Amino acid sequence: MSYKDVGLPTQATDLTADEVMDAVNPDPRLGYFHDPIPNNNEGWVPDQVQAALDAGEKPPRIMTEMVENPPAAAAKLSAFNTFVCDVQVNGADATMCGCVSTTQRGLRRHMRERHPGAIAHTSRAKMSEEERVAGLDAVKKWVISGRWRDARYAREPRVDERHFIKQITDAAEAIAASDTEFANTFGTKFNREPVDGQAPVRRAIGKTSGKGKAKARAIQKDVDDEVREKKVQEGSRSPMEKEADEEDAEDSNEREAEKDGVDEKEADEEEDSKQQPVEGSVM
Repeated sequence: MSYKDVGLPTQATDLTADEVMDAVNPDPRLGYFHDPIPNNNEGWVPDQVQAALDAGEKPPRIMTEMVENPPAAAAKLSAFNTFVCDVQVNGADATMCGCVSTTQRGLRRHMRERHPGAIAHTSRAKMSEEERVAGLDAVKKWVISGRWRDARYAREPRVDERHFIKQITDAAEAIAASDTEFANTFGTKFNREPVDGQAPVRRAIGKTSGKGKAKARAIQKDVDDEVREKKVQEGSRSPMEKEADEEDAEDSNEREAEKDGVDEKEADEEEDSKQQPVEGSVM
């Protein structure tokens, strides 16, 4: 959930330079660096999946070639992004998914399977320096504008100190604490607010190891279960939150390294060829 040599801000000018203020998202050539990513094919599923559903059969896993030609043009996701699924799931109030992946390959697989047709398939060549710089500037602008802090997600993104967004927001708050001019212009709070007391436990997970980490995860599970049960009783859980439960195991165990210069399509198909088709998840 990070990039090498991101270059964290240490002073206000690192966040207010002209190249940051002039950054755009999405970039006309490079695509989306962060939210909101529109789903121009919301509700659509590949023909193979629809045929299985119509026949009352188990749908096949959604493969790359199944989503290469959706009804409407798909958005382009930049190679530099936040590792958070920023695909909109409710256009009326701009709510986004919120699933966090640990690898770019995992993020794109999630988007393909959970939001088919939302993003276009692209070959995963090594990221250029131009794209890295443009993406980082766009994310910095996004953070100091408060849009990350205030973004609406169906599932609260779980980011801790290892995530580069968290590192940037913490740095921005430290700068605001010592730079009055910056604070008066952009504010002093850039982190998202804790959700139902969950953030402190997640921070503990990032700082412990062994038995301590296992205990922290157990505590976190208890907190999540209590929050989930409360929402069930109140009838306030959205369809996306229910669907998100199914992905928790995959998200927490996804730790494989992403190899530069390997085409994502080839890597996915090599992995899929070793498995029997499993049930695909559709909206």
